[in-house]
Amino acid sequence: MHWIPTAEAKKARFEDQHGELDERSIVRKGNTAYAAALALLMAGDVDSGEWVRRAAATWRASWSGGESWGRPIGALKASLLAHDDDAVEELALWALSLGTETAESPIGRYAAALALLALGRWRDARHVAESLRERDDYLEDIAVADTALVLQ
Repeated sequence: MHWIPTAEAKKARFEDQHGELDERSIVRKGNTAYAAALALLMAGDVDSGEWVRRAAATWRASWSGGESWGRPIGALKASLLAHDDDAVEELALWALSLGTETAESPIGRYAAALALLALGRWRDARHVAESLRERDDYLEDIAVADTALVLQ
């Protein structure tokens, strides 16, 4: 696989804007930035960190409320991948401020567990991860893995 041409195509697509940006098109821009970042990462290119941070910032900017839990999850994971400690802390606190710890959605709770782990709040993360194991609407294997990560 030739990663650099793939990354260049994704970068160009990120820069293209067709019409006004709405919430969904901003998410797509974040996805495109992340694709560029991953291609650069695979190629060993030092620009990968910039594009991972761009993806995180774009997903953060796309949040308009509701239960779009993939956005805080994606932004937090991207910042972790970029080793951007300041952004990790800010995004983890932001994710928790959205009510993820008590979210009805299992994906919201997953966002909380990830945020708590990023902050080093192991006991709280364990509690949230264990609450996922009790749910019928969350894959048990994933909940067990989440809990195991917290216990390590």
